[in-house]
Amino acid sequence: MWVVSVKTEGSSFEAGTPVALFSFRSGPSPRNHFTVTGDGQRFLVDTPAEVGGTTEQFNVLLNWPVAFKH
Repeated sequence: MWVVSVKTEGSSFEAGTPVALFSFRSGPSPRNHFTVTGDGQRFLVDTPAEVGGTTEQFNVLLNWPVAFKH
């Protein structure tokens, strides 16, 4: 992940030198493995979790409020 400072004045545009923010491993999929918060201050990065050489399982329950309706 890189950041580049930009300057705009009227119709002019000037890009600075790219600077590395951080690196992360992404999977084989060509999709983005991150999203940016609405204020642009943080990233949520989807990366494989390896603990002791094994991959841990992570379960996500979608539409969970429906399961609790009587």
